[in-house]
Amino acid sequence: MLRAISGWVSLMTAGGLLAVTLSLFLNSSAAPTINFGSDSRAVLSRDVEAAPSADIAQLTFAVGCFWGGELAMQRVPGVLQTEVGYAGGQVANPSYEQVCAGGTGHREAVRVAYDPSVVSLQQLLVVYWDALKDPTDAGGQGGDRGESYTLALFAQGREMRKLFEEWLQGKAELVGRPLAIQILDFESFYPAERYHQQYLEKNGQSSSKGDLTPIRCYG
Repeated sequence: MLRAISGWVSLMTAGGLLAVTLSLFLNSSAAPTINFGSDSRAVLSRDVEAAPSADIAQLTFAVGCFWGGELAMQRVPGVLQTEVGYAGGQVANPSYEQVCAGGTGHREAVRVAYDPSVVSLQQLLVVYWDALKDPTDAGGQGGDRGESYTLALFAQGREMRKLFEEWLQGKAELVGRPLAIQILDFESFYPAERYHQQYLEKNGQSSSKGDLTPIRCYG
């Protein structure tokens, strides 16, 4: 059964096959990098031949600066569309300036629409993990400090929350320290300004499926 995602991904039938129409949003800095570990490389480099299914799922997460996290997801086979924005706060339709100033409760977030017949939620979490600079840092990520750069996974229902809890428990045992990744109920997502959308791709970094090139997080 098709799960609609608020008109964000447009689906239409053509020649008996499902065609996915992706509307990539338009328009527009380079230091830390995201380097893909062996598990992420396995997810990214798979050969995928299956046609898209009619079942579309959604994942929303906060990874620090949203540019690098978005590009990492753009490269995953089975990811249909990505969008950056603001989630977890109390202010409706906040601006980037408001979120960065603090006090809105929002985090920079990435929303991903994906085909679960091609890539699983667990596989997306592998890529999410590699996109983190320090999963134990409760004050932000790298040089990006403050509440808007703190980490979170946004659960849509009890089943997803349980999966997140089990995954984080395993990662905490692996790291040997408490993690700073919160699990929050998904309530709303406000798209960021247009120049933030696919920012690193528009500034010359590859978004090709399966690309393993390290991501320069600021341009």
